[in-house]
Amino acid sequence: MKTLLHRLFKLAAVFCLCWGFSTPVLAQGKKIFVGTGSGFVDYSNAQATLNLKDEDTVVIRPGKYKLMNFQNITASPGHKIYIMNGGAVEFSDPSASTFYNLTNVEIRGDGDPTVPYGFYIHDVLRGISIGGNMSGVTFSYVRMDNVTDYGIFMSNQSHVYDGTNNPNSLFYDVHFLH
Repeated sequence: MKTLLHRLFKLAAVFCLCWGFSTPVLAQGKKIFVGTGSGFVDYSNAQATLNLKDEDTVVIRPGKYKLMNFQNITASPGHKIYIMNGGAVEFSDPSASTFYNLTNVEIRGDGDPTVPYGFYIHDVLRGISIGGNMSGVTFSYVRMDNVTDYGIFMSNQSHVYDGTNNPNSLFYDVHFLH
């Protein structure tokens, strides 16, 4: 009996060690709260202005804003920087919300489980304007209503989408979900 318990203990120890080394450890960065509930959420040089690092989360406070503008954000390969809602966040300026030069960034409207689409863009000329270079970017839980022109507008006409990650491609690995 003692030998069986000893073997089971060793087996459990080996299992725990193997499982522990094979399970990814998720790093968690800091949360940066932005927005006052009205006006603009405008960060044309977001990484420098907000001192963003890998795994950081920008949380937009609940409210009714004109638009959001996030530019120049890059997370390291294998990491992300997140832009999320902290409640119901609406945008209703005729101008589009803009996203330029983003790499490994997730714009997620699922920051509050009581709000099905945390980012609600409505009564606008254009919903989202994308420019510069985009790679590893995901938009999710964004709702758009009453968009007159384009829901998603690619503003840099000199770039073309060719499905590759090269300087002539507007974006690579960009997703629109939910």
